[in-house]
Amino acid sequence: MESRKAGPRRSDARRNREHILDVALVGLSRSAGVPLSAVAKKAGVGQGTLYRHSPSREALALGAYCHEVQQLTDSIHRTPLRSIYADEEIADDRIRSSGKR
Repeated sequence: MESRKAGPRRSDARRNREHILDVALVGLSRSAGVPLSAVAKKAGVGQGTLYRHSPSREALALGAYCHEVQQLTDSIHRTPLRSIYADEEIADDRIRSSGKR
């Protein structure tokens, strides 16, 4: 019997999971009682696939929440904050140097 190695998920499996979580987030935000079969159908996966990723409604809700937080965190990291800070430093330097004249 071949054992599975723990490692990074295949990219298609990761995309599949992310899509399920996106669909679940929309469904659960509309109604906490959305049937999980409806989430699976909307995500285009079988119920078995849904339950492999999230064995319960609570696990699915938690996964969807964590996925949304991760997306927000990722978007913050993509924002060019360094340039905002650089502009602030330049403005601060100009204000300070104008007072020294």
